Amino acid sequence: MVRVKYSAMKQSKFHIHTLSILFFWSLTFIFAPFFVSGAHAFKQPEENTPEHLLSLGYIPDSVIALSSENNPTHAIIVEKASQQLFILAYDGTIRVERSYPCSTGMNKGDKKQSGDRKTPEGAYFLMKKFRKRELSPTYGSLAFPIDYPNFLDTLEKRDGNSIWLHGTDKPLKPRDSNGCVVMNNNDIRAVSKYIKLNRTPIIIEDKIDWIPIDQVSEEKEGLLTFLNEWKHAFEQKNQGLYLACYKDEATVNAPLWHTWELLHKKWKDDITDFDLNIKDVFLFRQGDTVIALFDEVVTFPGNPMIAGTKKLYLTKNDNHWKIIGETWQSPTKEKLADQRLAALTKLDQIRDENRAITEVIKGWIKAWSEKDLEKYISYYASDFRSGKMNRNAWKRYKRYLNSLYGPITITFQDLQIKQRRDKRVVAFRQTYSASKSDLSDGYKAVGIKRLFLKRMGKEWEIYRETWEGS
Repeated sequence: MVRVKYSAMKQSKFHIHTLSILFFWSLTFIFAPFFVSGAHAFKQPEENTPEHLLSLGYIPDSVIALSSENNPTHAIIVEKASQQLFILAYDGTIRVERSYPCSTGMNKGDKKQSGDRKTPEGAYFLMKKFRKRELSPTYGSLAFPIDYPNFLDTLEKRDGNSIWLHGTDKPLKPRDSNGCVVMNNNDIRAVSKYIKLNRTPIIIEDKIDWIPIDQVSEEKEGLLTFLNEWKHAFEQKNQGLYLACYKDEATVNAPLWHTWELLHKKWKDDITDFDLNIKDVFLFRQGDTVIALFDEVVTFPGNPMIAGTKKLYLTKNDNHWKIIGETWQSPTKEKLADQRLAALTKLDQIRDENRAITEVIKGWIKAWSEKDLEKYISYYASDFRSGKMNRNAWKRYKRYLNSLYGPITITFQDLQIKQRRDKRVVAFRQTYSASKSDLSDGYKAVGIKRLFLKRMGKEWEIYRETWEGS
């Protein structure tokens, strides 16, 4: 595998004798004018900067994939050896957006324990934002706590806390912090516009390891295929395939699967409407482990719901990817309950609620079609309004229309129910047809009906109604 180090390119293994050095410099002194003057003067080779390496088709080994769903997306890379912080941007191709000087822990090496004055190395996320009025002078004008220690750090028994990306009111000096990543106040304010809390990664490395992008592409496709198989196994309630995605079956949340089995059985008539989607995928490397960050979206029936932002920790086992841990991204270090389980439970409530509302609509249409005015008006709230008409005026209006027409036929299709806080909006395509009592030409209207419902006790009642003819 081809790799290039940026900050400290590999030095020669040969020690040059002092006389050789003197001889070299004497030649340089003699021939220098030929090297530096004239149209054909020799040019020094271009420096291996990140910008140049990216242009040559290299990318940081730690960055496997940045999401392209919300262009551009950004990642922060801190290189301790050069005391530089880089903003990477991705909008189809990766580029260096900006670079800034920074200061890391005064002691070299990866952080192992509290008080070692070392900056941790790995892929982390920025959890909160603190402004100057909330900070002591130590943290300058802006600060972002980092989610160290993460799952892998805990697994490796690395401890410590309060590792932040923050500013400083003092002159910036290399390797001058207790473990934080420190920047000039003006610089961190500039960096803050690229940060999306709990989303933008901050990857901290001793030296950036650059590899050809072709070496990453195949691995990226393999990881995305694995994630798709993992989520498809859950959709299909294939417990065998789902458990096979984990290195240790004990890692799987048993209550989640138990609940899913019950719901899958309950939803069997319309289970094809259920989808588990993963969106906005980021893939990073920390040592031999890949961290996958993405949004989980569960949809059923027609109600998309973001369960939360999930992190999976993956390693290769017999040349197959396996999940060794999973967590939900949290604005604090508190461990969140399984957000997919919570979302499934909520969707089940919505499903039951929508079925109840659909039955209300069917009953309302039946009463209307049968000209059962008392039953029909019972579906309306006491504070119902339609234009200038209140509930009583609406009842008189409907009694008048019933006197004009004979049999009424009302059908609906494409019913949709949307939630607005504690209220619901029901929209559908309505076809109304009626014949005149005197056998003359009847009346027909097709359009979009919207009913606005609110819960009164255990019942849903209509408090607004609109009609848009087509």
